[in-house]
Amino acid sequence: MDNNLDAKNLEQKMDEILALAREFRIKQNCVEDLVKDINYVGNSAFFSLQQEFELENVTVDGRDLKEMLVLLMKNLKNLNTTLRQMDALTDFWRETGQIMSRLVMDFTAQAEAMEKKGYMKFSREALEVLDKFIQHMPEDTMRNLEKSAPQLARMTSDLADVNLISQGCRIIKKRRLIVPLVVAAWAIPVALLVANLFV
Repeated sequence: MDNNLDAKNLEQKMDEILALAREFRIKQNCVEDLVKDINYVGNSAFFSLQQEFELENVTVDGRDLKEMLVLLMKNLKNLNTTLRQMDALTDFWRETGQIMSRLVMDFTAQAEAMEKKGYMKFSREALEVLDKFIQHMPEDTMRNLEKSAPQLARMTSDLADVNLISQGCRIIKKRRLIVPLVVAAWAIPVALLVANLFV
């Protein structure tokens, strides 16, 4: 009975070993086929590349290729750092791209609204006026303006006074009275001077 059991166990184990050997042989055949295919593809690619080089009149020196590979291996860390930075930059542009496009759209809408209201036309005309003003301005104007800046600042402060503005408006409304008074103030001294000439 024990011999029968041992024989069955042995036979079962032998079957398992044979199955494993068959699987190993199948895998080995697959690996060999893969190596053959890779070898074939590699050779085809190499010959195609060689033909392209010959057509383009390109010569590759093995020493240059070796030097390039050595430099590539030496700078692998730097290349990895550069690639990581490029990856981070790509992520940044991907994240900010939508925000930037939204900002551009908002700016375009605002510019269009300002154009409809006439701000752009007014700005162009104001720039033309400013350009003509600057072209006809004497050269020493800015130096004189710099010297008189404190007085201009005080005058601006006075002009901002509400009472002064109100008085100016009243004077402008009464300009019919001002013009004759100014003429009289000028004409009387001139008349007296002329009269003195004839005396």
